[in-house]
Amino acid sequence: MISFVYTSSPHIPGYAYRIKRNIFAVADGVSRIKTIDEKPCWVYDRLVKVPADIFCQKAVDLMIPIENPNKTSFLNAFRVANEAIDKKNEEFGFKDDKDYFLHYLSTTAVLGYIKDQKLALARICDCGAAILRNESIFFKTPDYNIQKYDGKFGEMPEGFDGIRFFRRYIRNNSTLPKKMSDGVLTGQPSALRFIDFYRRMLKPKDVVLLYSDGFEPYFNFEEFLRIFFEQGFEKAKRGLRKFSEKKAIENSEKFGRERTLVAIKV
Repeated sequence: MISFVYTSSPHIPGYAYRIKRNIFAVADGVSRIKTIDEKPCWVYDRLVKVPADIFCQKAVDLMIPIENPNKTSFLNAFRVANEAIDKKNEEFGFKDDKDYFLHYLSTTAVLGYIKDQKLALARICDCGAAILRNESIFFKTPDYNIQKYDGKFGEMPEGFDGIRFFRRYIRNNSTLPKKMSDGVLTGQPSALRFIDFYRRMLKPKDVVLLYSDGFEPYFNFEEFLRIFFEQGFEKAKRGLRKFSEKKAIENSEKFGRERTLVAIKV
């Protein structure tokens, strides 16, 4: 196998990735919100990256000695990382903050393991994975969409108050149907309910992609899929950079967000 990593961010990056032999991880720290001059605002500081780093370190370390990981192996890797994030939130004092649900450290993540032409992977929230075969999508994790809130906990406010409401009452909520909630590694044990697990067989020359949600809209373009095959995998990173920069210029809001991708050729 050969692999490469592509990353891009318009601000201080909150992503992390790690490759260890046949184990691959991508994590994307969730943006924090702070109140400055009595007004809430998005904060892209270095703390956003902390939980992503924790996941990539802890989850991959736990998978290294496992010869044939199963669903339980992946759940355990996510659990250990989640518990470490919880300890970090406590260390920073975020759990005592009245607005803990805005400030806390949290991350989305995807973890993959390739052996004997087999891919096993798990993800939480909007990080994803795909298998490209012959310039087409052979497999892809579903785009992460949440059903409309049903009003169970009252009316959802607008703006930042709505984000506070969502993170307090809907995120990692074990009493809601999975499709109506949102799972993120925050340190809360209920987050583990939202981990999705997949197994797929691979073929020689397949390309496996693990990515953050910033790459989700790119899969709608055949040009994006061809990048990994047309000029050879070794030149794909350069082609990906050119394509990504072109799309970001066309629509910075849709294509210019922070994005991270690990590509592996089988």
